[in-house]
Amino acid sequence: MQLSWSEQDRLAEALWAAYPEQDRLALDGESLRRLVVALPGFSDVPQPPDARVLDKILWAWMRVADARLGMTPRSAAFGDAAAEKTECSSPVCFADEAELRAGKAAGGGRTDCGS
Repeated sequence: MQLSWSEQDRLAEALWAAYPEQDRLALDGESLRRLVVALPGFSDVPQPPDARVLDKILWAWMRVADARLGMTPRSAAFGDAAAEKTECSSPVCFADEAELRAGKAAGGGRTDCGS
């Protein structure tokens, strides 16, 4: 399987398979780039064409991990079993996990998915 920077979803799946225990939120851009380039089957140039590509790969990897673990963004951040049943389209649910852990979620401190 040949992988390239343009295949963010396939890269995310490969990253999940290779590094399921990796703390994705602790990765900086260079660390993520090194993980991608080290994947079996990665055959593209070692530098992504655009810095946004790494962001897209990271978000895709987070979605893959959440799907595999059966978690919503909120339950992943809070460890809230009740939230696992919550469907949420609010951007508050996608706030930076570090801010959520610190109790400083976007939206004036609101950490729920309510309106």
